[in-house]
Amino acid sequence: MKKRLHQFSLIVILSVSGLALHGQGVLLLSNLDQLPFQSPPGLDLGQFLAAPFITGSSPSIFDSATVALRVSELPTGQVHFYLYSDANGLPASQVIGGALNGPAAPPFPGGNYTYSATVPILLSPDTQYWLVGTQTVGSSNPSYAWRDTESYDYSSSVGWQLPGYCAFGHDQGASWVSSADAPIPSPLMFEISGTVVPEPATCNLLGIGLLLITVVNRRRLRLSFPVARLPHRSGTL
Repeated sequence: MKKRLHQFSLIVILSVSGLALHGQGVLLLSNLDQLPFQSPPGLDLGQFLAAPFITGSSPSIFDSATVALRVSELPTGQVHFYLYSDANGLPASQVIGGALNGPAAPPFPGGNYTYSATVPILLSPDTQYWLVGTQTVGSSNPSYAWRDTESYDYSSSVGWQLPGYCAFGHDQGASWVSSADAPIPSPLMFEISGTVVPEPATCNLLGIGLLLITVVNRRRLRLSFPVARLPHRSGTL
């Protein structure tokens, strides 16, 4: 019985640990496999771009975002990406730790580039956030463009959502305009990786497993060192 209890406890520990680790670095949301437009919107000092996404039912840790960029032959300036909160369906302000680290000057002709958080960013469940792209140089012919698509399809194994539109701002992010009501809203192309935080029930199971392991080990230790018995006495003095 004790052996079976010990085995059961190990199974609980390993199973719950596996569930907790499964979310580390997993793909949370992506539409990078969609067909892009040939003429994507440009990123420059006079046009910031933003892509919305909605988290699932569990809290999550943001790890990185990968964006599809087109780069001109002789690019100038630098491109940067940030994570913003939402206010009334538009980008609000940069979240704490929302300045992402990645290639500031991607080479021609472009491709998919990853921008990572330098500190853990906890995302609330069922909440809309924005991935915002900026450029340091203004130009009539932007060096960098964020690829978009006419497809509304996306993939998410954790219940995240990708609204089928984007937002842009012509005053360095002071104000924003949504493309939600445009004839072709053209969602921007990106993907997000991170970690889904285990639910409280899962953490409770992990605690139960650890408790069972502790109890069984203590009992086994007691059996290994039996208490000395006094000689049996019969009769009275």
